[in-house]
Amino acid sequence: MPKLIVQLSGGRFRELELERTNSLGRHPDQDIQVMDPLVSKEHLVVEQLAGEWYLRDLDSRNGTWVNGERVKGRVRIQNNDRIKVGTTHLVFINRGDRKPTGDHTVTIGNSLESSIQGSLYRESAEEFLPVDLMPSIDALKRDYEKLRLASRLHREVAFDVRLDVLLPRVLDHLFGLFKADRGVILLDDGQGNLQPRAIKVRGKEEQESIQLSQTILNKVLSERAAVLTRDAQMDDRFQRAQSVIIQGIRSTMCVPLLARDSSVMGVIHLDSLVVANAFTEKDLGMLQAVALQAAIAIENSRLVERIEREAVTRQKLEKMLSPNLVEKVVSGDVRIQRGGEMREVVVMFADIRAFSQIVEKMPPNDVLGLLNEYFEVLVDVIFEFDGTLDKFLGDGLMAIWGAPVADPLAADKALRCAIAMQQTINRFNALRRLDGKMPIWAGIGLDRGEAVVGYTGSTRTMSYTAIGPTVNIASRLCAAARPGECLVSDAVWQTAPETASATPEATRHPALALKGITVPVEAWSIIVGDLLSMSTAERDAEMLTRRDYVSE
Repeated sequence: MPKLIVQLSGGRFRELELERTNSLGRHPDQDIQVMDPLVSKEHLVVEQLAGEWYLRDLDSRNGTWVNGERVKGRVRIQNNDRIKVGTTHLVFINRGDRKPTGDHTVTIGNSLESSIQGSLYRESAEEFLPVDLMPSIDALKRDYEKLRLASRLHREVAFDVRLDVLLPRVLDHLFGLFKADRGVILLDDGQGNLQPRAIKVRGKEEQESIQLSQTILNKVLSERAAVLTRDAQMDDRFQRAQSVIIQGIRSTMCVPLLARDSSVMGVIHLDSLVVANAFTEKDLGMLQAVALQAAIAIENSRLVERIEREAVTRQKLEKMLSPNLVEKVVSGDVRIQRGGEMREVVVMFADIRAFSQIVEKMPPNDVLGLLNEYFEVLVDVIFEFDGTLDKFLGDGLMAIWGAPVADPLAADKALRCAIAMQQTINRFNALRRLDGKMPIWAGIGLDRGEAVVGYTGSTRTMSYTAIGPTVNIASRLCAAARPGECLVSDAVWQTAPETASATPEATRHPALALKGITVPVEAWSIIVGDLLSMSTAERDAEMLTRRDYVSE
């Protein structure tokens, strides 16, 4: 599914799936609203036409930029194109754009042990001479053309971060610069192996098998130096390299692609099968300059891909984890283990009392509005106390502490969260009463113990959840709780002594015989808010009134 990734403040990203036509601007009526003062109210449109994706600037005041170039009217956009509007950066993602690198194949020859000794021999480097020192007009024209093509290539390398487009384009330009018959760009696959990512053979469309010299590649990789040979068959540095001899390579340039930390991320290899002096030292210097720019572009591309992966990961995690835990997981400080494992967790269930009776008295749109408002405020509270949102259950929800990230303060945080949730519901009801709407009350249940936690579901849809007796007890405590009440198992209460001692409104509840639970559960009852000022008799009467109210 095509999408736009929008860079927000603080290094955050928002991922938006695209429809066939998508308007973007500062006005709330736009499909994609960008709150940037330099963005026009109706800035641009991204649309699909005849199976291709296009961006159309709507004569915006400050313009639209795609891969560093200002857009006039409609332009075609492709996977990983960078878009800038005002001070906002976006990336267009469309996996369907990716194409294979070609039909040519590359293998790295198993050469005999090289006889290379010492450092690479270099002649005096040929430089671009001043105009008045050029030997002829023809030489001046040749140098100018090389510099022109190199300048154009540098611009394209600087702005294009799509590897599947960038690397073949680099080879196309290099073939315009040099008398190469074959060109290959190889990148490290992360396991220390070079893999071909772009291949070009001059004048040949049919499939060709290319064997590269392991000897030459070893030289480049081990010394992080460029290799130039004007006749590889006669060069004594490679006289024992079988792959050079077998393929009849006469001239070769091979330069490393160096990352910012000076590690080798790949190589650019050009060779000629016919001309013995196809390349010069000046050519090698130009190729090294191109490789430097290409290496920066490759790192930028990988950075974009990492940001894209992080954006997808962050979007998934934001649905169940608090923001600070999301950042720890995305940064790698905390790891979420795949598969089920036994963990000690605290489980919470919260459920609106007599919701089915309330629904009967409300229009459907009002019911959805109520639930969305209710869940919005409660989920914020859960995340505030580092809880993990497990799932929504109709008018209820389930949350856990201690998974997927272990937390020694799980019980304390869960107990404080339950109290804060009831306080939030009281404030929520105060606003509803001001609007002439009926209040709602929820029951909350908490239990602590071991549970199996992990991902469950089908191969298409997976969700993180907890399963076990602890989950069942928390659910039953929630069902037994009165409107506005938290029922907390003794297992939670005893492991959160500081919060427990600071909760004077808590009372010991008689052991509860819960449905489906063989052993009665010791629990504590917590009631917060306006009920605290009432006597026990008044509080019980209010509870009965609430039950009658929601069940009328």
